[in-house]
Amino acid sequence: MRSNASTSRLAQSQMMSLFFLLSAILLILPTTISALQCGTRLTTPCRSATDRRYSSTASNDLLLQNPTWSNFTGYWIQRYRYYNPDGTLRQPSLHSTVKNFGFPYKRDEFVAFVNFTIVGTKMYRHGYLIYEPIPRDQAVEFCSQPLPKDFVYVLGNGTCGVTGYASEHEFFGTSGYEKDGKALLFWSNMGPPYNSAGPGLPNSKAYLVGDNTAYYHAGSPDTLVFGWTDVMANEEKTEMGGSSTSSRPALKFSDTSDHDALTDLVTEPLISNLLYTSTKLTEEEWIAGIEEAYEMANVPIADRIAVPMTSDCLSRIEDGCPTEEDYCSELGKDPECTESKKICANQRECQRRPMKSRCMQECLVANNKQHRPS
Repeated sequence: MRSNASTSRLAQSQMMSLFFLLSAILLILPTTISALQCGTRLTTPCRSATDRRYSSTASNDLLLQNPTWSNFTGYWIQRYRYYNPDGTLRQPSLHSTVKNFGFPYKRDEFVAFVNFTIVGTKMYRHGYLIYEPIPRDQAVEFCSQPLPKDFVYVLGNGTCGVTGYASEHEFFGTSGYEKDGKALLFWSNMGPPYNSAGPGLPNSKAYLVGDNTAYYHAGSPDTLVFGWTDVMANEEKTEMGGSSTSSRPALKFSDTSDHDALTDLVTEPLISNLLYTSTKLTEEEWIAGIEEAYEMANVPIADRIAVPMTSDCLSRIEDGCPTEEDYCSELGKDPECTESKKICANQRECQRRPMKSRCMQECLVANNKQHRPS
């Protein structure tokens, strides 16, 4: 009987030991499984295998995502012809100081000097727009017509029919989270007389079509507000042809008057179309070209935009330039300074951590909080 009791106690002890062992195994099993690397025979495929956004080898830099962008960067002179919707050339018009429309300078033809730059995740396009005075055969009649209330013949410090004018136009973009070679255009500036600057319209992008065409649009393609296309015209990539189309948006904002609270966008029919040619210049030729154009158009010194550029933004409007906070916010979505980038600099860092899967999960969760796939 004693032998049977001892055997029973031994069996119970062994059962208890086995129970505790199994409990310990079950307790650590989830952690052990979660630590397994994805993409092996025992685990599911890595998400990065089918989605470049999660790839540790896919760069955030636009030029590395699509080197063709380098053909479009640099210094350019652009010669424009400006058309109305009916195909006639745009003519000078008196400027309303209240409603801020009308442009009392030669408009059917003008010149722009563009500096298009991509650095890492950031895209910049700076434009100097230079307009000649109203042609002599129109100036006498135009400059002597009766002025309606709140209208002017000339802008800035000039004289009607004698002096020209200069203004700036810029946009700023980032590569965003998609890693697909497209840029999110999140900020734009238009200089005087329009003096508009700030966040761009939702879904504004820049992207390449093949090896010779770049397309840019403000607003989504189905509610286009402004769009233009550059097409390479020679093998040396030094000449381009281009066109630009715009429509007048009717914007409805929330009661907060916050630009980010855009709730609706409706476009009216085409209001303008521009055709232009572009020629690539060296930096020295570009600076000299701007200075010569100022003189040819007789732009008053006080109305000229500084050249060479002294910063990465031309805007003369207070708070008209995007800040680093704008780049790093949900507005700019710069992947080099978002919260997900701060939490784990890249997925290779996770591979050096003891708990690889937990680190990877932290990265993905942080990224998904801000990530908005297009």
